[in-house]
Amino acid sequence: MVQADPGDLFVIRNVGNFVAPYKPDEEYHSTASGIEYAVSVLNVKEIIICGHTHCGACQHLYEEIEDPSLVHTKKWLELGESAKTSAILSLGINAPREELLRLTEKLSLIKQIENILTYPRVKKRFLDGSLHIHGWYYDIETGQIDYYNADTYEFLPLKDLA
Repeated sequence: MVQADPGDLFVIRNVGNFVAPYKPDEEYHSTASGIEYAVSVLNVKEIIICGHTHCGACQHLYEEIEDPSLVHTKKWLELGESAKTSAILSLGINAPREELLRLTEKLSLIKQIENILTYPRVKKRFLDGSLHIHGWYYDIETGQIDYYNADTYEFLPLKDLA
């Protein structure tokens, strides 16, 4: 996808590619630790938050998880609730399901960018230009990657960026 060599990327993967906001005294320390390590120790210069079509986490925002053993999963999915709410407000609860899910996926990606900017070191480096944050949306069927353009508030084909 990015044609990188082994060791070129520091990858954090989790359910939904969600980024919990900075809260040092609360939960979600695994992802937070990875973010801090990448930004403060490895001094990464680029962060890519990559969402994709047919995201199971975004789909499950619309389905109640009944299994009581999935307590951590249910808690983690709360991080996507604002994207779900925004998608419903934009399209209406009776919008075609696939359209609602695709918008939820994209809005979730934008929310994760907002969340990563709550980390003090990330925000400092972003503002001084030493760190760039990108939102990519990968279409599983076509292989196309769109990027989020924060200036125009839209997703555009990454291939057109060059």
